[in-house]
Amino acid sequence: MLPDSVINLFIIFALLGVGQAIFLVMLLLGFRQKDQLPNFLLSILLIDFSIGLLGTTLGASGYFERWPHLIRVAEPFVFMFGPLLYLYVRTITQKQVNWHSLLHFIPFLLAVLLTIPFYLKSGEEKIAFVEKYFQQAELVPEALAFVTLRLFHLLAYILFSFSLLKKYKQQLLNQFSNVEKISFDWLRKLLLGFAILVSASWLMYILILGGWLSLLDSNIISSALVAVVIYTIGYMGFRQMRLRLEAQYMPIVQEVAPKVLENPFDEASSARIQQKLDSLMKEDKLFTQPDISLQSLAGQVGLQAYQLSQYLNRELNQSFFDYINQYRIEEVKRLLASPAQKQFTIFSIAMDAGFNSKSSFNDAFKRYTGTTPSAYRKQQLKGG
Repeated sequence: MLPDSVINLFIIFALLGVGQAIFLVMLLLGFRQKDQLPNFLLSILLIDFSIGLLGTTLGASGYFERWPHLIRVAEPFVFMFGPLLYLYVRTITQKQVNWHSLLHFIPFLLAVLLTIPFYLKSGEEKIAFVEKYFQQAELVPEALAFVTLRLFHLLAYILFSFSLLKKYKQQLLNQFSNVEKISFDWLRKLLLGFAILVSASWLMYILILGGWLSLLDSNIISSALVAVVIYTIGYMGFRQMRLRLEAQYMPIVQEVAPKVLENPFDEASSARIQQKLDSLMKEDKLFTQPDISLQSLAGQVGLQAYQLSQYLNRELNQSFFDYINQYRIEEVKRLLASPAQKQFTIFSIAMDAGFNSKSSFNDAFKRYTGTTPSAYRKQQLKGG
């Protein structure tokens, strides 16, 4: 059993998390942009967190004795964590959200219905339930089943969200040569935070089953972890508030493509496409345009965007992003090896080749060459 002083610190930490959540909701709803749905969903998620935090804090602090009719009110809201997170990621990755999305909240409604009999009990009965719950040395089968279902439910939505993010990133790489305007780290870390929360919950329930942790202590620790997630959203999320605004300038091309054939390009058409691409890249150096996209290049080749994407993926085994950046790297290598370019900085050369981010350039250069730009230049100009 944790000391009272530690419990009080956890309670204060959790309540501060609730305050942080309310502050973030006010900022999100006051931040005007073309599409308010992502901010709205994130706000609802933060409110949902706050309800869950207040529920566990109420139990840990003993205030449930003063307001017994609030006992277990927060429980069903746990089944909203996953759907809200998933729908938030879905709106960020520019997927459509319609009324069918409300089906994701059926588990929440079922949880409400299943707990109605408890809500109808008297205050004394509810207080007796909580006292018995915290005095138990282990989880009863019904509680264990509920906890397991809740964690699997959240885990499934975390995995779905990771899948959406992965697919969206691949779509961007297939259509744009520079994707620095969109930060994937924010969403990845948010999902990772949820995954850690689920893992920690599993660990705590294992410790409870083994008799090494009490139910009260697990509730206190869980509320602290949720508060950490809220603090993380506050620290990182608001810094990425422009994520959706910037993403609007990089819309995914949603073209209706005909049925994909096994071999859509015959030898003659492949040769023609490759010849045209070589001319545009090697002679016109279109790769030096920072904002070149799959759609703009496809128009110059005489193809639809999906056709060019299919050609690059199948015939060259490359995404559009990799195809363009390989030419940019080769151009940078040529310029870095030239004594006439010694007076120019490495990044200015990279920008001339079409890059618009120092970090993405350094990553791409090292991935393609196995060395850093500065080391490559030094090696090439040695003795020159």
